[in-house]
Amino acid sequence: MRLVPDRGSVGGSLPPEYADTDVWVRDCEAGWMPASEYAGQLGVALHVITAWNPGSRRPGDAPNRKANEALRADLDKMGADTAPAMGCGRSIDHSEESWAVTGLSGRRARHLGRRYGQTAIFHIAVDGTTTAISCRRFRPATMTVPPA
Repeated sequence: MRLVPDRGSVGGSLPPEYADTDVWVRDCEAGWMPASEYAGQLGVALHVITAWNPGSRRPGDAPNRKANEALRADLDKMGADTAPAMGCGRSIDHSEESWAVTGLSGRRARHLGRRYGQTAIFHIAVDGTTTAISCRRFRPATMTVPPA
């Protein structure tokens, strides 16, 4: 995956780790698959949001899981549909448990990411285009990967 800054993106750039992240979703029947394939199978765009490692903090697995379950509870209250997801860095041994979310606007998804201390969330379009979107309040920076 190669994320590139979008034209007209304002507000600074996203950390390079986002360009080095593979996003996976666990389908209840097919198992783990790339988020781009999952969105294509559903026929609907989705967001991938996590509560792991807010900002520059690294609280450990137990607090991260607790925060991620609180995120899921918030998503449930909003009426969003969720599936387990994982963001995995390719160049480092790092992954973060996440949620693939449908039924939520981009604005609300960014708001939740910001509430849980995230720098960015991912948007995966039906055609497989993946965009990392900053959770900053105004004019977020974005990076996009066109479908293969």
